[in-house]
Amino acid sequence: MTRRKNTVLYFYTGLNTFVVVYLLVALAWRFDIFRSITDDVIPWFMVVGFLGIPPFAIFLWFFNRPVRKEYSGSERVYLLVSRLAAVCTWLCSCWLPLMIVAVFNPWFWPLTLLDGPDTGYSKKHFEQYIGFAPPASVSKIYYRDQSNMMDGRRQLRFVCSDAAILNRIIARQKLKATKSRNSTVGAKWWNIPHHNPNLQRFELDLGGWYTYLWFEPSTKTVWYETGDR
Repeated sequence: MTRRKNTVLYFYTGLNTFVVVYLLVALAWRFDIFRSITDDVIPWFMVVGFLGIPPFAIFLWFFNRPVRKEYSGSERVYLLVSRLAAVCTWLCSCWLPLMIVAVFNPWFWPLTLLDGPDTGYSKKHFEQYIGFAPPASVSKIYYRDQSNMMDGRRQLRFVCSDAAILNRIIARQKLKATKSRNSTVGAKWWNIPHHNPNLQRFELDLGGWYTYLWFEPSTKTVWYETGDR
């Protein structure tokens, strides 16, 4: 029975390791650390947590029944804390159904297949934030709204082959050229080449509300971000 008890403790240690790694990945995602990696990784943690924790917990409950009276006081506390951590992790993973819904309705989650390019969703928000419908010279439009995740960012990326349209956007948004503005972290398609000396930067900073724009002349690519702090 001692061997079975030790096996249970090892299983709970493995579960706790998963919980700790899950927490670190979630914190990294929330605070934009390695966002290009965590955007891909955290959905898999949610799948494993949501679908894997309940059957694993049921298995441990049955496996533990013959030896449940053999634990010391400290071991009982360890098991209690481990179970509470597993329950909290599973509850956090209950966002998974919403993430599945997000494939069809991007209001729920920033990880959505509707980002682009050139979806009705991305074109609609181009018009909303730029101020006019995308003309023929604007293509490969991506959009992501992260305002529902408490960081207030709305991001667009598109190709603009007409200099007059780009100048119209800059004038309409009242942007001024700047040399110091680097981008925040975003989706995989939000990959601004800051090392490029030809990258042009523009901004309008009103304190509580900001708008940034970056333009790379050789590819005609525009990155646009607006939001509140």
